[in-house]
Amino acid sequence: MGLDSVQLILAVEEEFGIRVRDEKASEMMTVGDLFAHVLSQGQNDGKTLDPEIAWTRYVSVVVEQLGVRESAVVPEAEFVGDLRMD
Repeated sequence: MGLDSVQLILAVEEEFGIRVRDEKASEMMTVGDLFAHVLSQGQNDGKTLDPEIAWTRYVSVVVEQLGVRESAVVPEAEFVGDLRMD
């Protein structure tokens, strides 16, 4: 995992109060993969996350961490190919 990846994961963990294991993080290729994990971890921890509100918060984190346009952050966007994450 590159520095961009680590910083993004740390920021998402902090924003949502979750943990993303390294082996799981290495499997996440798209924006939607990581967001699905955010939602599932929230449910596993007994938190009820409104998907729409969570998506807005998540997109803000991705935009801030990767310096991409908000319009580029769509579920099918690949971190490495589309968002140019290292």
